[in-house]
Amino acid sequence: MAKNYYKFIERNFTIKNKQGRVVPFILWNTQDKYLMDLVKHYGKDLQGIRDIILKARKEGFSSVIDAIFAVDFLTSPHPINSVIIADNKDETKKLLSRTKFFIENFLTKHDTSIQQQCETINANEIINKENGAALWIGTAGSRVALRVESVQNLHFSEAAFFQDTDIITARETIEGALQMVDLGTGKVFIESTANGYGNYYQLLETKAYQGNSSFRSVFFGAEELYSKEWLAKKATEFTTDEMFKQEYPSTREEAYISSGSKFFDTSAISWLRNEVIKKPLIEGNLTMRGEIL
Repeated sequence: MAKNYYKFIERNFTIKNKQGRVVPFILWNTQDKYLMDLVKHYGKDLQGIRDIILKARKEGFSSVIDAIFAVDFLTSPHPINSVIIADNKDETKKLLSRTKFFIENFLTKHDTSIQQQCETINANEIINKENGAALWIGTAGSRVALRVESVQNLHFSEAAFFQDTDIITARETIEGALQMVDLGTGKVFIESTANGYGNYYQLLETKAYQGNSSFRSVFFGAEELYSKEWLAKKATEFTTDEMFKQEYPSTREEAYISSGSKFFDTSAISWLRNEVIKKPLIEGNLTMRGEIL
């Protein structure tokens, strides 16, 4: 029977809101729209997901993705393995704490505790002794030591900010972990705000956007969650329009143009893209005689 992730999350999980209060996990419009789109595109079981998400800040994607992993951890009849990889140690701790909180929410509702339900609980790993499900979390830039060769759920959080280190590069982190998930099965999410051109995330996301990847390109601009009034007020907190658009872009192009370190002025780049670069009058292939097919 297909799981209803939407109902399970809203009925069983709580979350800390932006004011720091613990409230029922009622999906925001971005989370709701994305989860419904996942079901429509991949089916109710959410199998075979390969999504790379470009987004504005704080739209709630890591929360809903890790809530999905928590549902699987609690309800799967099989020993499902989930891995979350964050861009820095502080974010790693936060994501593990939040996912653990989801699990504790459900167990408390069913008159048990995480200590009773799980055989292992530490800073990097939780194992459910009832179904053998395991959840690991690690930090990009350090090798994630896993006890299994097969993973069903994989989440790369803020992947554009993964650093290349002497131990491992961003490319090796992502492509190495991907080999643990069988093609056509499981759930793989790579989500991030933009961090300029040329990094591995941007190259991978652009490849997906162009249709040259097994990943589906997904973009959620700032207007998907925030009102025009809120964005206008938020913009006053930034010293430049460029910095504001880096955090709250309206389009894919704006996200990349506004982020990272650039030699050329952002407004000049935008003007060239919009006013100078034109679609060719004719497209086709040239024959040996110079004819266009």
